[in-house]
Amino acid sequence: MTKKTNVIVLKDVRIAFPHVYTPVRPYGTEDKTEEEVSKLKEWSAQIRISKEQFDQVKELISKVAQEKWGQKATQMLKKIATNSPKNMCCREFEDENTGETYYAINAKRKEYRGKNGQGGKNLAPQTCGLDWRRATTEEDPEAITDGCVANVKLSFFCYDQVVTGVGCDLCALQFLKSGEPFGKGGVRVEDGDFPDLSAQSTVGNPPEDDDNAW
Repeated sequence: MTKKTNVIVLKDVRIAFPHVYTPVRPYGTEDKTEEEVSKLKEWSAQIRISKEQFDQVKELISKVAQEKWGQKATQMLKKIATNSPKNMCCREFEDENTGETYYAINAKRKEYRGKNGQGGKNLAPQTCGLDWRRATTEEDPEAITDGCVANVKLSFFCYDQVVTGVGCDLCALQFLKSGEPFGKGGVRVEDGDFPDLSAQSTVGNPPEDDDNAW
């Protein structure tokens, strides 16, 4: 049972664009070499939440900010939301295709702690099946995939060293059921685009001469 004041468990959320089994290079490092980002990689997922859950998380963030900044907490949170909204992990988003508003948390965990990874290696986020005691892998039928419904355990923190913001540590995810993937964009092949050449294909069709199958 969670007792820490900066930790929350959210149930029946949707998971978007997860990288929870293998850490990946962070956004904005496309021009860097693999060696340069070797200790910058992170596990990540966007957690799509309801308005009620959004309000819960905002209340928790306010408490975490109060512990960090005291009487300046409200002022600091407003400054982040106004001047650098991308540094606020939990906020309203607008769907690029539909224009609809949704609520989400950008959660992540760095593979290495500290500046330049000098603080040692972090444990990966826990990924659990319907039996929460069973860890899942990427190939598992209960793997955390894009669009799935899950329970999540998250930890929030405030920072103000180089830049100021509110972050979310991705602690654990429990698979509940599969869902429609979010990342399904692109143009698909439709009837009539390509000719049907299946008669010429040997894939799935056994050779006519069984004696000369090779």
